[in-house]
Amino acid sequence: SMKGFWRLMARSTLKQNAVEELLSKLDDYDHAIKSAMKEYDWMLEKYSTSATLLHNYASFCDHVLNDEQLSMRQRSKAQAMDAGGKDEVMEEDKSGNGGYAQ
Repeated sequence: SMKGFWRLMARSTLKQNAVEELLSKLDDYDHAIKSAMKEYDWMLEKYSTSATLLHNYASFCDHVLNDEQLSMRQRSKAQAMDAGGKDEVMEEDKSGNGGYAQ
C-alpha cells in the first residue's frame, strides 16, 4: 500500500532490502490501480446511467489517479444526470458472474 511505501521512505537510511520492498509496494499499488480501473470499466458499462457511480468514479479519478480533467468530465456527466433525475439503481448482479468484471 502507499502508506507502507511512504513509511519506508521516511526512514533516514535505506538498505538494499528496503529498496526492494519499496519497489514491491509500488508494484502492488500499480496492480491495485489496474484492478480498480478494470472494475470501474465493467461497472460503468453495466450501470451507464448511474449518477452515483459516476460521482464515485470522478472522486477515484481525482484522488487516486490524480487526473483532474477526467474527474471533471465524469463529475459533469453525473451532475447532468442528477439534474435530469436519472439514476439507475445498481441491484445485485443476476448474471451469475458474481458481480465482478471477468
